[in-house]
Amino acid sequence: MERANTNRMATLLVVPMLCGASALAQSTCDDWAQVETGGPGQRQNHDMAYDGQNIVMYAGQSGGVNYDDCWVWDGVRWSLTDARTPGPRNVHKMAYHAATDRVILFGGSNGGALGDTWAWDGFAQNWTELSPTFAPDPRFNHAMAYDAARGEVVLFGGFGAIRYNDTWVFDGEQWEQKFPATSPPGRNGHAMAYDPVRERIVIFGGFSGPRRNDTWEWDGSDWVEVAIAGPSGRQYTNMDWDPSRQAIILAGGQTGPGTLDRVSDTWAYDGTSWTPLLASDFGARDQHCVEYYPDAEQLVLHGGYGGALGGGGTGVLADTWAWACDEGCRADLDGDGSLTLFDFLMFQNLFDAGDLEADFDGDGALTLFDFLTFQNEFDAGCE
Repeated sequence: MERANTNRMATLLVVPMLCGASALAQSTCDDWAQVETGGPGQRQNHDMAYDGQNIVMYAGQSGGVNYDDCWVWDGVRWSLTDARTPGPRNVHKMAYHAATDRVILFGGSNGGALGDTWAWDGFAQNWTELSPTFAPDPRFNHAMAYDAARGEVVLFGGFGAIRYNDTWVFDGEQWEQKFPATSPPGRNGHAMAYDPVRERIVIFGGFSGPRRNDTWEWDGSDWVEVAIAGPSGRQYTNMDWDPSRQAIILAGGQTGPGTLDRVSDTWAYDGTSWTPLLASDFGARDQHCVEYYPDAEQLVLHGGYGGALGGGGTGVLADTWAWACDEGCRADLDGDGSLTLFDFLMFQNLFDAGDLEADFDGDGALTLFDFLTFQNEFDAGCE
């Protein structure tokens, strides 16, 4: 199914504008909670992305073996797919290209740096290798995120022949290198996420000799360093946008070279400051995945590495955690305590105004899928 545009969405709810503008109630996040004991099993340096249907998780490593399996998370459980895959690898990166409704995978390592580009169709559950005219040099431990304002996946940095500080964008078919006036220092093992409110790609941390604690933002043409205090310097961390908090949530990472130099802290970045969040201990780790799943309104964390078992660490991890938020009844947009036609009208007003409060699926763009997610929540009712 192709993603719908605003005009198509407008035809779905042709009703008078009877309600004034309103915002969703401020949400309160609960905590990290372990939600799955089975599934993909132990692995590190894998990656996950929302695919318009579920979260898809691909490959990774454990015990020196690179995997090539592909799993999907539906908010409750993991399921193994039987899709043909891009081949064994780890430290690759994926991002959902909403305009084409496909997850884009680039690079990684399988005994050496890889430079291939693949697309995952979440509806058909299959991988297709793409053949762009140009592409970034083979690399691993880079970072990628989808820039919804400009309809392109952004890639920065990584390690291969050198430690890179280049910027590339992918429009769904072709890679194009950008040459901004300012770029972050070259790095690998950094985290990247998109802030749909401010329409900025955000980078935090990584490794370039020291473990970095800097924050950078991409506005589509240039990188700007944000001079603020935040999490300690770290690499192999991970983060994603959480629409319920209207912030990027960062979790864990490696802060030093020792077995126990891994953390289990949780931070929120709202575009102005980094704030530590009081959350339960999900276990110190790095090389894990963090991805927001809009259908279940949960931030999902899976796996990673907790340090060498012989040195007091927890080894390669297999657990799944969810950072779930109590948002009340989201579909009750007019706040009257019941679900009626007026909530549909309110949704239409927000959507037509381009207000990201209508971004119910949390992908940073207003599409048919926001209507479907809103309708599902409306049909489920309020407890």
